[in-house]
Amino acid sequence: MKCSEKETLQQKCMNEWAAYETAVKESGFQLDSTAGTVRPPSISQVMSLGARIHFEPYRAVLRLRGEHLKASRELSLHLARHRC
Repeated sequence: MKCSEKETLQQKCMNEWAAYETAVKESGFQLDSTAGTVRPPSISQVMSLGARIHFEPYRAVLRLRGEHLKASRELSLHLARHRC
């Protein structure tokens, strides 16, 4: 039996991940594929570009990672409750 709520949550989770991946690529940061986390800018990058230039995109990427984790948690809770 199909569960529309599960499909909606799965789509939300995939969309959040796609937005996160896109932001990582656009910001020029590296994505650690084993952990799914973004590598912070190196000290040399920060010094060469200036802290205000590099930390704002990093914060935006971290916010998107948080959105993905929230969507993933919602999906996990749904699956634990409904076993669908």
